[in-house]
Amino acid sequence: MNFRELINKLKSIKEMGYVKTRRAGNTGIGKTIEDLLGINENNVPGPNAAMIELKWNDPHPLDTKYLQG
Repeated sequence: MNFRELINKLKSIKEMGYVKTRRAGNTGIGKTIEDLLGINENNVPGPNAAMIELKWNDPHPLDTKYLQG
């Protein structure tokens, strides 16, 4: 996948709206985005999509008020 294809796929995923995670725990978001992008899980550190490594940062990891809505 090249950079332009990655951007187009990410735009399509964004248009899907809410997507339920496909795995529980702190790796669920990464696994879900890999699945949606068609990337095989490899557990190797470093880039795996158009020479880009996607990362997620939860701005509210322990904020129970945020989780409760």
